[in-house]
Amino acid sequence: MQKESIVICIDDSHWKPHTFLKMSGIPEKGKVYEVREVFEPVPELDMVYGVALKEFTGQMGFFSGNNGNTYLLEYHFKMSRFIELMPPVSLALFEEEQTEPSRKLSESERKKVTFSRGNMTKIS
Repeated sequence: MQKESIVICIDDSHWKPHTFLKMSGIPEKGKVYEVREVFEPVPELDMVYGVALKEFTGQMGFFSGNNGNTYLLEYHFKMSRFIELMPPVSLALFEEEQTEPSRKLSESERKKVTFSRGNMTKIS
């Protein structure tokens, strides 16, 4: 999973009460989202891999590590709550299409371009 990956929520249960206060919204199981940022684990905080989604923002917060350091991080969601549907897209596909207007998209390229969610078209 990377920045700009398209993910689907697979677990929207057991939210901690502060989540509703610290986040602008909560993902719903079965809905599709776009990754805005990936958070690496911070062992001093007992933090696992996490993701910030483009559809929601988290408050910034100071977290004290067990090593005495203080970390400033955005509240975010555990990565384990999501499965990647599509990795980020390369713009090379579109640049190539513009320079070769008569070229037709292959079946796999067409599938990448036609995935849509609501009023946003997502491209893998």
